[in-house]
Amino acid sequence: MDKKRNRHNANEDLTYMFADDNAERRKKRSNLRKKKRRNKRITETAIIITIFIVFVFAAVLIIKGVGGSGNIKGTWSVDTITVYEFGDDGKGALVLPTGRYDFVYTVDKKAETLSIDFEKENVTDVSYTYKLDGDTLILSVDNNEYKLTKENK
Repeated sequence: MDKKRNRHNANEDLTYMFADDNAERRKKRSNLRKKKRRNKRITETAIIITIFIVFVFAAVLIIKGVGGSGNIKGTWSVDTITVYEFGDDGKGALVLPTGRYDFVYTVDKKAETLSIDFEKENVTDVSYTYKLDGDTLILSVDNNEYKLTKENK
C-alpha cells in the first residue's frame, strides 16, 4: 500500500511539475505577445507623428513659399519715384515719371531669381536675385541691392 501511495504521490508531483512548466511557458508567451503589441503601437504612433510633422512642414513651405521667397505680385516702390508693378499673368511695368516701361517677368523660386524682359529694346533686360521679407522685396544684381516696399492698392 505504501508503494501504491508513493507511486500516486510521484505521479502527482510530475503532474504539478509539468503544470508549472506549462504555466511558465504560457506566461512567457503572453508577455511576448504583450511586448509585441506594445512595440507595434509605439511604431504606429511614431509613424503617425512623423507623417503629421511632414504635412505640417509641407504646409509651412507652401504658405511661406519654397526657399523663403513668396509671391511678388503687386505694386512695389523703390522710392517716391520708382515703382514696379507685377501682375498675375507674368506681365508687369516699371513706372517712372518719364514713362511706363512694360515687361514680361519670370520667377524661379528654387534659384530665387527674378528675370525681367522689357518690351522696348532700348531698355536693358535684367535678372535679379531676390528675397521676400514680409513687405520688403530685396533685389540684388552686380553687388547692388535695392529694397522695395509693397504698396497697399
